[in-house]
Amino acid sequence: MYKGPKELASVFSSELQFSDEHQKSYAIENLKNYFARSDSIVKYSIKFLIESLKKISQETLKSRRIVILTTEDDEFSNGDILAHSGNNSIYVHINTIIALSQLAVYNKALAEEILLSIFEHEDRDLQRGYHKDDIPKEKWEKVKEFWDIIREKRIYSDKRIEYLNLIRKTVNPKGDKKTALYIGGGGDISTALLSTDAEKFIFVDALNFENIEEPKSYELKDYIIEKYIRGFFRTSAFICYKRCKTSNTV
Repeated sequence: MYKGPKELASVFSSELQFSDEHQKSYAIENLKNYFARSDSIVKYSIKFLIESLKKISQETLKSRRIVILTTEDDEFSNGDILAHSGNNSIYVHINTIIALSQLAVYNKALAEEILLSIFEHEDRDLQRGYHKDDIPKEKWEKVKEFWDIIREKRIYSDKRIEYLNLIRKTVNPKGDKKTALYIGGGGDISTALLSTDAEKFIFVDALNFENIEEPKSYELKDYIIEKYIRGFFRTSAFICYKRCKTSNTV
């Protein structure tokens, strides 16, 4: 049965303990906002997290408390920190889980490997009582590549908005009711809106329409992942996913 954002927030919060009603209400409101903003994506991401954690190899990790953060504009939400451990808990932001679940659409094995590498590392930190860079080199390279993309997305977005605003000041400085033609934009509407501030838009693209939840072509899968992580789509080579294209794809 479908549950709305408020119901989902209540279900999640019912499993948590709060010092007072104010904290509980605050948590429910934050959760509700996340579910309302991207209901299906968040639910799919939580499902991906649960399924991935069933494959852990470290017994001690099974007793840890997983804390999913929903904060805004801090080191966790911006991707500066992938995860943190303390007090028998492992903290990870929902944005990181979402990014990994979107990668899983294209390469589930790689996404699960990155997630488990992060969580198992934090578990080992809890065991020894201090932080140590102990992720094996081969796995660390994959984690770092994923981490770099998350951080680049934030930096790129800020610069891109500034750049598109400069274009808008040139093509439509007075905010007139214009009609804009956007060729090859795919599912990207933000570029057209920010760069023109037009009233009507005509989008022309050769990309075939398919079910986004069950993409059949590699081209569409590439588009979904690249667009989500970077905010734009390139037709050239990929940084993280091209080398995995021939194996472990789903």
